[in-house]
Amino acid sequence: MRKLTGIFVSLCVMAGGFGLTSCSDEFDEGSLYTLTANTVASYIDEIDGFSIFRQLMDDTDIRGLLSTYGHYTCFLPTDEAFRKHFAETGTSLETMSADEKRALIYNHIVMNGQTEYTSDKFEEGALPSVSMSTQKINISYKADEAGTSFEILVNSSAKILERDIEAHNGVLHTIDAVLYYPDEYIDDILAQHNEFALFLSALRATGVNQLVRSSYDSNYVPECGVEGFKDPANPEWKPYFVPQEKRTAYTCFAEPDAVFAAAGITDLASLEAYAARFYGNEAPGALTDPKNALNRFMRYHILDRQLGANEFFRANNTIASRVTEVEEFYPTLYDDRLIEVKNINGGVINFRNNPTDVSAVPAYVEISEGIRNINAINAYIHALENILVYDETIMRNDVLNRRIRFDIANLLPELTNNYYRWAHSPDGYAGVKVPGDGVYSKYFRCTEGTRPYLTFFDDGTYHACQFYVRGWFDYELSTLPVPPGEWELRVGATMHDYYGIAQIFLDGQIQGIPIDLAAGQTANDLRVGWEPDDDMGNLNKENDKAMRNRGYMKGPHSELIPGGGGKTLRENSRFLRIIVGRFNSSEYGSHVFRSKNIYSDEKYFVIEYLELIPTSQIENEDPY
Repeated sequence: MRKLTGIFVSLCVMAGGFGLTSCSDEFDEGSLYTLTANTVASYIDEIDGFSIFRQLMDDTDIRGLLSTYGHYTCFLPTDEAFRKHFAETGTSLETMSADEKRALIYNHIVMNGQTEYTSDKFEEGALPSVSMSTQKINISYKADEAGTSFEILVNSSAKILERDIEAHNGVLHTIDAVLYYPDEYIDDILAQHNEFALFLSALRATGVNQLVRSSYDSNYVPECGVEGFKDPANPEWKPYFVPQEKRTAYTCFAEPDAVFAAAGITDLASLEAYAARFYGNEAPGALTDPKNALNRFMRYHILDRQLGANEFFRANNTIASRVTEVEEFYPTLYDDRLIEVKNINGGVINFRNNPTDVSAVPAYVEISEGIRNINAINAYIHALENILVYDETIMRNDVLNRRIRFDIANLLPELTNNYYRWAHSPDGYAGVKVPGDGVYSKYFRCTEGTRPYLTFFDDGTYHACQFYVRGWFDYELSTLPVPPGEWELRVGATMHDYYGIAQIFLDGQIQGIPIDLAAGQTANDLRVGWEPDDDMGNLNKENDKAMRNRGYMKGPHSELIPGGGGKTLRENSRFLRIIVGRFNSSEYGSHVFRSKNIYSDEKYFVIEYLELIPTSQIENEDPY
């Protein structure tokens, strides 16, 4: 991932994205500027060469919005860019409907309640906030024709001509092409790229393309409107945003023909034969059968959430020596099988710790630097530099034979697909009320008396998000699916005196006595028994053992406390891991963590991440 500072390009770390699921161009006339200096709207009015955008502002009433207080980022196409777009699409201002005009101009405007995006905030990949049309805007860089500097591209096609034009309510960047988003699905987009001919053929022949041809779940019904949900115990608080729709989206990893050809794979028959080496072949030739090897191969290439190349992981609070160890795990469409994405070379897949033989399976799978973030209506497509497979032995004994930690906001794909993961609170809201009806997400269910919120903090303790549950809560979280074996489950939490007492369950079984969630709020709490490491930084391993015996662990030594003077979560007694319990499974699958409030409606529980670890790895586990 690259970031432009002046004319220099450097490696960067991504930031999460957020966008409301609906937008409005209504505005409060009382918030109009009375200053003589330019707003975004007045600047566009005053410069030559942008008359078509001005006309769109008038036709859609967006002018009023861009004249109000706020933080707007406008990617402003020239008139020539619009004329080219109209010629290519066979459209014009005269033939476009009001909704089409609104969607087109919304593609170019980012409305964020806290910041506008000047070029020094650009990172290669998706901007943290989506456009007003809820589309992701991607930034990339390429050398100019002279080879002496770099050009900034928006969505790979629009070059920024002039950047960082400041207005009182935002910033403008002029561009030489219109930002236009496809309304086609993954296979339709791949058909426009000749280098993926075999992958496309396999995608369609297996019918896997039909599994990813949805953009919204019509079964989801929001519990209230955009006015939000007011917490009954705290009516003075801002409301919580209630998702108004459930967007479904995907990430597709695709091998170009050249990668297949290098392995001697040139047609469907040879690709099925190759896949059978890793997936068996219980249904040879029956490509649409889920037990067919090629069908499994293709499903393992697709994630249940849309992720740009800079959105796989977050390392903004990770200590410098552990940045390349940052990783996230994601479910694929193949029968509870995970992939791992690690922060090496901008992101590699299924990194092997002990690659003794790489003749059949590489040490890791690289995401192409040159072909990534290909947009479909509900997906990103990323090309691969080598072949991605799920090798049972390597995955179970190496890649996944480790601690699997996953941020709570990364667990539910709906939080990613609807732009809530690693984000800021929606403007005017305290956070997001996460639906627990079982329709919104298979990973989370709760009773009617549970009030579950996702809250956002720039100074949050782990990835800036917390899952904050109030009321007489009784809820279930399904973990990421893991391979068969004996595993230990832990919950990462920040302890505080206003947390309650909860009974914990694992896969329906009570796990010991109820837990006082306020335990550990002070360093001398004997229920936890936390003691610091010594002044030389040597780990207090005896204390670690004593805490485990009480059912607790210190926080990860790899993550810094924001504003904590360089201290890590391990070095503060409030940041703990609660050991929930162990399970032994003979099959791949998720496992269910349940928490039930047994104390007071006024108390609550905050979760930041979950951890699963094979019990065989506990004795030699690192402190990170």
